[in-house]
Amino acid sequence: MKFKTAKLELEFIRLDKRLQIVGYALDGFCIGNFGIEIFITCIYRDDSPTHGNYCAFDFRIESGGGLILFTVDQQKKLKEFCKYIKYDLDRPSKPTLYIHENRDAPGIHGHAQVYPSKNETVIRNN
Repeated sequence: MKFKTAKLELEFIRLDKRLQIVGYALDGFCIGNFGIEIFITCIYRDDSPTHGNYCAFDFRIESGGGLILFTVDQQKKLKEFCKYIKYDLDRPSKPTLYIHENRDAPGIHGHAQVYPSKNETVIRNN
C-alpha cells in the first residue's frame, strides 16, 4: 500500500479498524491479482461525514492525466471482491467500495467506506 503523502500514512492508523482491515485486504487482493499496490490519496476531510469520522479512504483508479491504473475489468473484480466484506449487518445493501468521478480533477477514484457502527467486520463464506 502506498500513500500520496506521509500525513496520509499517519491518518491510516486513525482509520476505523474495520476499514483498516478492508484496506489491507483490498491491497493484498490487488497485488495478488493485478500486481498493483493501492495508492491512497485521501483519508481525512472535514467536509465529509465519512472522511471526517475516519470511516473512508480514497485510492487512485485513474489519474487526472488519463493514466489508467485499473482497467474496467479490474474495477469490476475490485467491486466483486469488496462484496465479500460486510462491515455493517444493519445495512447489507450498502457497498464497501464505490468507484466514481474525482471531485476536483478529471478521472475516477475508488472510495472505500464503512459506516460508524458497533458491528464488526464479517468475512462472508459464500
